[in-house]
Amino acid sequence: MKKVPPQFFVSKNDDIPTDATAEDRCRLGDMEGWMSKQSGRGFWQSRYFGLNNGYLNYYKDKSRSLVLGSLDLSKVCAIPVVTSVLQ
Repeated sequence: MKKVPPQFFVSKNDDIPTDATAEDRCRLGDMEGWMSKQSGRGFWQSRYFGLNNGYLNYYKDKSRSLVLGSLDLSKVCAIPVVTSVLQ
């Protein structure tokens, strides 16, 4: 499994080693950080995401003052991974 660079997704659990795999991080606690998402119009947007209690929420910025979207991960069976974005 590919490792998640710690500067992009940060765990709130300080006991997680920086070289932990993405699978390890998901098992060990809540996470938050910046990622890109594709808008309904097809362009990419940088959003702040938080993984908490089985929900992946996203916000416009790190203040997390307003939830823009939420995904119940218990209802997800597959997530495609995009490793690069063509501009």
